[in-house]
Amino acid sequence: MQQSQVASETPASTKIRNYEWALYAEYESKWTPRFSSNLGIRLNSYRLGKKDSRFIEPRAVVSYQLNDSWTLKGAYARTSQFTHQLSNTGVGFPTDLWVPATEKVPIAVAQQVSAAIEKKFKNGYSVVFETYYKKMSNVVSYKDNAYFVDVTTNQETNFWENKLTSGQGWAYGYEALLKKNAGKLKG
Repeated sequence: MQQSQVASETPASTKIRNYEWALYAEYESKWTPRFSSNLGIRLNSYRLGKKDSRFIEPRAVVSYQLNDSWTLKGAYARTSQFTHQLSNTGVGFPTDLWVPATEKVPIAVAQQVSAAIEKKFKNGYSVVFETYYKKMSNVVSYKDNAYFVDVTTNQETNFWENKLTSGQGWAYGYEALLKKNAGKLKG
């Protein structure tokens, strides 16, 4: 269980108390000599004040070995995030601030799918090519020209929750990985 406290910038300092817990189950199976899977589910809960938010997060990885050298893999995952990292990259030095989800700052949720092909070589090396697509909702960032370090005296607009906005996000691309699976040094 995790507890977070954030002091606000309002005249009467406000503490935000939240709690998070999760249960996770996983099942790994080799269905045939060539087909295997790893299936998981996570029940994630976030409590802020008297409000509970619960998320079911399924995860699945399936793998099919075409022959001794080639393997195909596919994966899906749904995740939720209750703490947001805000980066200030304006004039001056870059700083990061971690803030919890609140009534005004939504919980972030993401879904990701990926597909990969792996080639194993006889010398103990293998190479993996993977492509992925990730859709995110409630991505939190600063509003234009808003910073958590501000010299203005307007306390209401100085409160960090009022300086944020949220929206949708997408990430996609591919990755290549070279692995050394044999010998004294692996990596």
